[in-house]
This record gives sequence, structure tokens and C-alpha cells, in this order.
Amino acid sequence: MEITETGIVLKRFFPFKQKTSVLTKEHGKITIFSSKKTMCQKLWPGMIFTFEMNNRSENFILADKIEIVESNTPISHNNIITLHQILEICYYSAPLHAPLQELFYLVATIIIVFQNEKFHEKNLGKIKYLFLLKLLLVLGVYPANNLELFSKVIKNLSIASIDFSDEQKVEFLMRYLETNIESLKIIKKVVIDCLKNHPCYNAFKTLKTQRLV
Repeated sequence: MEITETGIVLKRFFPFKQKTSVLTKEHGKITIFSSKKTMCQKLWPGMIFTFEMNNRSENFILADKIEIVESNTPISHNNIITLHQILEICYYSAPLHAPLQELFYLVATIIIVFQNEKFHEKNLGKIKYLFLLKLLLVLGVYPANNLELFSKVIKNLSIASIDFSDEQKVEFLMRYLETNIESLKIIKKVVIDCLKNHPCYNAFKTLKTQRLV
């Protein structure tokens, strides 16, 4: 039975292999294969696309009728790097074949916000760490140390329920951070601590090369 699914490209293995790691809305993180080399060439990290799932098994999902819904071409170089850091965290943290719609919608929102970066131009640096904090919360990644600081951040910020696509809510949060500089410092410290203690820390590439951790 053919099933139409929506996915976000986390990692591509082309040209070495005709497979792609994808975060999907209904099936969580999966690996798809395409019999058409041209389709593998078109899929890049951060793209949102639809496809039909065929010949499904735990280790082999053949994707047909791939259609790109959103590409990330309008995003600036710096935010492309940030987006790749977020996708890398998802690739190494999200469990296989475990649906987590909140994670899918969060990453999709991140992509949309970055495509409208002029909308949040002055706040993108702060938003980056807020995104990362919420991403880690959704993935269940917590710091090995600084648990008291972590609890303080969560208590003071309604980060778990922030809708980043709502400009007014983001502006309100930014004003709070401007008057509570310590909160942003704590957020950065907690995020970096979480990532440094991640079991796949040594496999991270964009996070290290861009000096986030």
C-alpha cells in the first residue's frame, strides 16, 4: 500500500549511496532510498518534500513521486550553517521509526522563520539559542551538569510553548531577554553543556567547526 508522507531532509549520502535520512511527520526519523539517481541529487538538507512510501520494511523504504515543497535557497549563509547544526542534532538524537510530530513541526517552523529572516533580523542570534533549547527539550536531551541553571531557565521562560512563527510572541520574549541578559547567558551555557555531553558529540561536524560547542 502506498502512503504519502511529508519529510524534512536531515542528511544526504549521495553520491556515495542513493539514500537520505529524513524526519517525517507520521513516521519519525527514517531512511529512504530512491531508484532514481536524479531525485537523490535534488534532495538537500533542510528541504521539505512529499513522497510516496513503497516496499516498506524496517531497514528499507523506497520513495517515489518525490516533490519538493520548500527549499532553503533564500536563507543567508550564516543561517544555513545554523540550520545544518539543528539538522545534525536531529540526525544524531531522534530515534528511528518513532513518530514525534512536535519535533517535525518545530524543525519545519525553524526553516520557515529562517526563510523570513528579515522578519526577525535583529533577534536571530538570540532566537538561535532559544530554538536549540526547545529542540533539546523536545528530544529529551538534558545537561549532565548545571541542572539547577536548567531548571531556572525553564521556570522563567515559557520556552516549551513558544510559537516561533508568531512575531508578536517572539518580540515579547526578546524584550524579556533584553532586560534579563543573565537569562540568555544561562540559555547559552545550558545548550552548550547539553551538546558537549551528548553521546554522539565526537560525530558532530557543523557544531564543532562553527564553534557552537
